[in-house]
Amino acid sequence: MGSYSTNAEHDHHDHAPPFFTRWFLSTNHKDIGVMYLIFAVVAGLTGTLFSVMLRIQLAHPGGTFFGGDYQ
Repeated sequence: MGSYSTNAEHDHHDHAPPFFTRWFLSTNHKDIGVMYLIFAVVAGLTGTLFSVMLRIQLAHPGGTFFGGDYQ
């Protein structure tokens, strides 16, 4: 073959940034959109969970769903 090297032999690195750099320091509009969607789902589930917990507590006056009456 020869003693020369081709670019194909040296291009085995995938040049993808690490996880933290890609997702938390990103300026890519597609990655930022995905982060907004993930945050929206997590925030929606958290809010729904808190809403259900409060409704359970309020459905039973004097109940101890949250562990006691600390007024």
